[in-house]
Amino acid sequence: MKFFISLSFSLLIASASIQAFSIPSNKDENDDFVLPEGSTSDGNRYIEAETGDVFKLACPGSSLSSLGGEMAEAICVSGTDFSVDGETFSFSRLGCNSQPKEDTNDLGTACGPNGDGEEIQIGYPTLGGFQETIRVCFNREEARSYYSTHIIYRNIIARDSGNDRPSFKADEYFDFDVDEAYKRDNQEVVIQQLTGISSYIDNGEYFMSRGHLAPNADFVYYHFMDSTFHFINVAPQWQIFNGVHWAQLEQSCRDFVGGIQRDLIVYTGTSGTLELKNTQQTYVEIFLMPEDKILAPPKYYWRVLFDPLENAGVAFVGVNNPYLMEDEVNDFTVCTPLNSHPVMDGVNNPTRLDYGLTYACTVEDLAAVFPEDNQEVVIQQLTGISSYIDNGEYFMSRGHLAPNADFVYYHFMDSTFHFINVAPQWQIFNGVHWAQLEQSCRDFVGGIQRDLIVYTGTSGTLELKNTQQTYVEIFLMPEDKILAPPKYYWRVLFDPLENTGVAFVGVNNPYLMEDEVNDFTVCSPLNSHPVMDGVNNPTRLDYGLTYACTVEDLAAVFPEVPELGNLGLLTE
Repeated sequence: MKFFISLSFSLLIASASIQAFSIPSNKDENDDFVLPEGSTSDGNRYIEAETGDVFKLACPGSSLSSLGGEMAEAICVSGTDFSVDGETFSFSRLGCNSQPKEDTNDLGTACGPNGDGEEIQIGYPTLGGFQETIRVCFNREEARSYYSTHIIYRNIIARDSGNDRPSFKADEYFDFDVDEAYKRDNQEVVIQQLTGISSYIDNGEYFMSRGHLAPNADFVYYHFMDSTFHFINVAPQWQIFNGVHWAQLEQSCRDFVGGIQRDLIVYTGTSGTLELKNTQQTYVEIFLMPEDKILAPPKYYWRVLFDPLENAGVAFVGVNNPYLMEDEVNDFTVCTPLNSHPVMDGVNNPTRLDYGLTYACTVEDLAAVFPEDNQEVVIQQLTGISSYIDNGEYFMSRGHLAPNADFVYYHFMDSTFHFINVAPQWQIFNGVHWAQLEQSCRDFVGGIQRDLIVYTGTSGTLELKNTQQTYVEIFLMPEDKILAPPKYYWRVLFDPLENTGVAFVGVNNPYLMEDEVNDFTVCSPLNSHPVMDGVNNPTRLDYGLTYACTVEDLAAVFPEVPELGNLGLLTE
């Protein structure tokens, strides 16, 4: 029997399925948060449960009101009654004595445009591990938050309301008084010191607020909202921009999610350093800690909404400068604005400059501008040629080895977003032939209805011609000759039940010439294979030459390919 249980108090609940938000006891447990259905506006919020469903209840940093302790397991009996250790309780008695407390967790993985940031989780150290609400990429040396990642759930209309705002937490990530640095008095002093002008900061909306990356209103529960109040999740943002256009954009994103009723992954980040004119009308960079040139207000805020189910996304940019002039707008329009988007309908007069110029563009367009500036510099440095990297599809993306779309659950998809699982891959190759190959592999597995083991790897180092028409090796960190874009991507599908396999090779070079094709055909291409049927015109070179061969043939060329023994050819 199915029951609907009113929800009106603080509690963390973990379930097996983020889609169903309930735990049939015979399912594997993946410890996702249960979120309420219904709506806050009409006071009708509930969670859905069936007799026998098992829930993990947790009050990290507090205790369960009727049970004591931080954690318990409850079994749905009937109606609103749950059994805990053989004793029956009404669900209303299973709240926390006080609001659960979040913490931070260092992942030890690099992130950011040049790998100079570190990934930090904000969440709850319980439920069999660390339950993340937000993941932040943070540069300690510069006190700069590059970006945060979180999810806006389709249940956002059922969020708590009326929460008191807690104080911001510095944790252990700042070696100075960051709260003091954000104070208006300090901003007046340092900006006048840097520019010679005292009028930039006033007593109204012209000051730097603590601009959330993952905003508190994007979360359902009070305690999730509280987890946004960490200084690693904010950056200095003009309050007039924060309170008007950016706030409207955030609300419109929530409305959009509520409308389409799908959970979206949200990336919110910063780029560049704010510049203001000094008394000589020359632009100077602004820092709230100018002596050390740290805690810089960003030049731009950006946000990406990503739908993993539809493999679709959209990006938004806001200019963090209410003093922008009309004749500067083109210089600050860093990607081609979309003519329209439903989210932008919620931003009133987005071209009004004192509220922060705001516009939408494609994710690819945005990615070509912000994180890849380093590529233009180093490739020109190595080759003497500036045209290899452009503002379109000719740049190095973070090419997944194990792609997120190969996984079933959101949290499994999230696990693919580690830099150890990517390599520099030309976006035009990544987005066409390689993406088609990955999708065709998924379709093939769905067709044969057997689980396949997938090995995806790289080999060699990309070489490009310099001004003397001589090939030189490319590194994104050329000083140390590290982070090399590979020459080839390869993939092996292995069927352990049938002891069969097949291999695929893609050339990571859209500048390959016709007279070089034989040199880059490293194994004997198969005449046909069902997976290759999903790759359109695989010999088109600017999309990345792609072909299939036997696993044995590939292993004879690439030492990185695992030894799988004598395999038959996997075709069905």
